[in-house]
Amino acid sequence: MNGTDAKQSAGYFKEKAVIGLTAFTGDEVEKAILKATSHMLKAPKEKYVQKLVAASYGQYGTKLRDGIPLNHYIVRELEKRSHTHNWIVVLKSMVAFHRLLCDASDEMVEAICRYRNIFCKTHLKSLAESNDGAGQAYFIEQYVKYLEERCASQTALGKGRRIEIAGFEEYLKTLNARALEPVFENLLCWLEALSAVQYREVIVNNFCTIEAYQLIVKDGKRLFQLLSKRVIFILDGFAELTLPEKKRWFDLYRRYESAFLSLKAFFDSILLSSKVLVEPVPQLKPLPRSLAARLECEIRASSVPAEAPCTLADLGIRSTEDKRQKAEEIIEAPLPPQAQTVSQPTTVIPPKPAIPSFSMDDLFVSSPEPAKAAPAATAAVDPWAPAPTMQPVQGGGGEVQWDSGAPTGWPTGAPQEWGSGVPSCMQSQSPQQLPPPWPDASTVSPTAAKNSQQAFCENSTMPSATSKSASDPFKSLYDQSHRNF
Repeated sequence: MNGTDAKQSAGYFKEKAVIGLTAFTGDEVEKAILKATSHMLKAPKEKYVQKLVAASYGQYGTKLRDGIPLNHYIVRELEKRSHTHNWIVVLKSMVAFHRLLCDASDEMVEAICRYRNIFCKTHLKSLAESNDGAGQAYFIEQYVKYLEERCASQTALGKGRRIEIAGFEEYLKTLNARALEPVFENLLCWLEALSAVQYREVIVNNFCTIEAYQLIVKDGKRLFQLLSKRVIFILDGFAELTLPEKKRWFDLYRRYESAFLSLKAFFDSILLSSKVLVEPVPQLKPLPRSLAARLECEIRASSVPAEAPCTLADLGIRSTEDKRQKAEEIIEAPLPPQAQTVSQPTTVIPPKPAIPSFSMDDLFVSSPEPAKAAPAATAAVDPWAPAPTMQPVQGGGGEVQWDSGAPTGWPTGAPQEWGSGVPSCMQSQSPQQLPPPWPDASTVSPTAAKNSQQAFCENSTMPSATSKSASDPFKSLYDQSHRNF
């Protein structure tokens, strides 16, 4: 057994002895601290982490411990646990601090932020005494640096203003561009420190490291959502900002764009990894490339000073007074003839396009939607189907004998032998108006037209003559048509 194994064994037995004493003293807080940061290679047990969170809200009393408040006592004991060469205890202590920053009371968060030496890199001991510790040492240093920047940003935001609280987003919505600027910059520094953490799949071989990465991903998603919504808010009103505000917000947007690319690379490396985290990792879309260029054009256009209008008086040209006497009549010159101007339709000038913005949907890759079922095909009309048989109109007065081409309903005097009888009146059989028997119907009075129509109906009901002269052409047509039958 080497020296490293001896130290770890000594720490393990000391830890077991203290935990055994808590069974007699009933100190649940001390037991939770030791159990949450034990030497076992697994994530901090949720049962004991919840006890530390409950202690921050006063569930185990508010009495002083060693002359200091309970929250400060918990922070001090966790800090002591991180001063060891065992990388498992150090990493589990950092995970416990991270959980308290997310879920504990405001007093506990304030106590952690006050102890700035907790996350000081120089206070960490060498963790490279073992092979696993050498691989985890770089990640632990990045993790500690991120937690330090988180505490600094939380202190700048103020007590009670935490990103985990739902009311924090409502608080951001109440700020205008000027009041939002320092808050946005604090959150941006926080996101920059988070995106600097690298994901290495080779060290994700235990549940403790997985838990640390999941907490980082959870913070990254929340920060990205808050910052992206505020960026959309600023871009929507970018044209109304003053020139100094535009320049400051453009610098912040450049930093946000750089942090966004680093965060996207961090998330993509987790998505491409064979290790699966419980915390879902989003797939981000790249920002529009032309957006920064258009913002620069907007700032450049706002930098051009407005030109004052130049008048003749500014050039020294003044109108001379009329020195003629008032009594003298001033003959006005005739006005030159003016050409009539044709009124042109007014041309609607389209408004100037606003600064292009983007929505939250443009920042996430949406999952493909299931294909919709095709609608049932309607019965198509067959163009080659035979047309329906047209039934002849019953009782029509305008049927044509196709053999001879002569209409059978004309009142020519020829005998009409109808099988079903002769209609009493042509007007009642057909809805169409009969052609006038006279050449010019417009010269006949309505009374005469009515009398002629009645006479025409009477003639159509009377039997036709049985004989016709030989010179009548309709008799020949009549005889020829009856021969065919």
